[in-house]
Amino acid sequence: MAETGLAEAGAANTGPARTGTAHTGAAHTGAAHTGTAHIGAAHTDIFDVRLVVNGIVHTVAVPARRLLSDCLRHDLRLTGTHVGCEHGVCGACTVLVDGVATRSCLMLAVSADNTEITTVEGLAEPDGTLSPVQQAFADCHGLQCGF
Repeated sequence: MAETGLAEAGAANTGPARTGTAHTGAAHTGAAHTGTAHIGAAHTDIFDVRLVVNGIVHTVAVPARRLLSDCLRHDLRLTGTHVGCEHGVCGACTVLVDGVATRSCLMLAVSADNTEITTVEGLAEPDGTLSPVQQAFADCHGLQCGF
């Protein structure tokens, strides 16, 4: 049976459901599934993820294992989020997810479904004037640091 927003067993789904493909087994709790991509013997699920980034709503199709940092940089072209150490230690990938400082290189994009995200690009004023935080980064050459 194809999932359309409810878990197969009839219980409430804890997240957006997969659509467009048949599944059996346990209930799915990830972002909306839009189909599958096959590369040789590899099988990669693609999910629609809804993100509100810097006040703008985006729906992006991502593989299940895409990191939020990669989604922001490559899919949404918001390159202010940097990936330095790829271990969450340096802070270069820090964004606000629902107001909480989060290392985007440690979070899967599908886990951020239906969240509000603020990147460094979202700190500027509408006229382009840098926020005090952005200005301090520029003044102190803090281009790679997360905080």
